[in-house]
Order: sequence, then structure tokens, then C-alpha cells
Amino acid sequence: MNGGLSPGSDPEIHRRRDTVERRFSHLEGFREIVTGYDKTATSYEAAITLASYVLRARSV
Repeated sequence: MNGGLSPGSDPEIHRRRDTVERRFSHLEGFREIVTGYDKTATSYEAAITLASYVLRARSV
């Protein structure tokens, strides 16, 4: 058994995917990101960037 992973799956890929999913779950606290309220891709990306900076600042 591979730590609960199915046979043939790559543990490194699973670890990286888990890391990304955990980071996005932290962003769910920001309502505008979860609802997709922003009208353009640029403003949506800016909201994600800003929220990421805020989360990073809180953790320091």
C-alpha cells in the first residue's frame, strides 16, 4: 500500500496537489473569490493576489 494511495499513483504528484488544494481552501475566507464576483479575469487574479498577500502577512 502506498500510504492510502491507489497502486500506480505517484506520491510526489499527490503531495503537490494537496499543497495547492490547501492553499486555495485558505482563500475561501474571501467571499469575492469564492463567488467569482469580479467581472474580468484581471480583477479576479488581482483579488487572488491580494488575498494571498494578506494571508501571508497574517502568518508572519
